[in-house]
Amino acid sequence: SEPLRAELKDAMPGVQSGLHRHEWIKHGTCYSADEETYYRDSLLLLATINGSRVGELFRTSVGKQLSSRTIRESFDQAFGRGAGERVRMACRRVGNRTLITELTIGLSGDISSAPDPGSLILASPKTKPGCPRGIVDAAGFQ
Repeated sequence: SEPLRAELKDAMPGVQSGLHRHEWIKHGTCYSADEETYYRDSLLLLATINGSRVGELFRTSVGKQLSSRTIRESFDQAFGRGAGERVRMACRRVGNRTLITELTIGLSGDISSAPDPGSLILASPKTKPGCPRGIVDAAGFQ
């Protein structure tokens, strides 16, 4: 829907280049609901994470380097001990900088009936931390 597309443009600037189509094909098609529900649930989870200690850490660290350990600790603080072990950080070298490009957060369970995102995170398998450290870049800066 148009209202949802407007929300997505705010939360995921890559919508302008078709990122939402990639996300739907790669991740959404195995979701147990339609596109509208998939993106609505995704935006709800994103708002929860952005409103947590994790979001605060990233907002206050633009231009600074963060370690995967620090990020994982912030997930533990926000969503319960062990949550950080379900987060993987991806980085990419750009010139002489290593930038954080993605966090993959393990989730397991039904989003609509979960009491909180922490229960979904803690129900998922542990993962390796990924890249050890990277710089938090402002959206669209790279």
